[in-house]
Amino acid sequence: EAKQQDYIHWIHAHDTLSDADKAAIAKHIHTFKKPPEISILMPVYNTPEAHLRASIESVLSQIYPHWELCIADD
Repeated sequence: EAKQQDYIHWIHAHDTLSDADKAAIAKHIHTFKKPPEISILMPVYNTPEAHLRASIESVLSQIYPHWELCIADD
């Protein structure tokens, strides 16, 4: 438990974007003349619904807007 709390603290201190950071990144992305489209391939097979939803939500919450999500069910 202590290690998990240390990691959570580290994430908040070093790996969390502020609203200003997110705005600056979004502004920079809009300067791209030819923004690349990123394809995210997600193979699934009998994936628990909660995990599938969490994965999709993670993709939807990304700052970079030029992507496609390809979900392949075995």
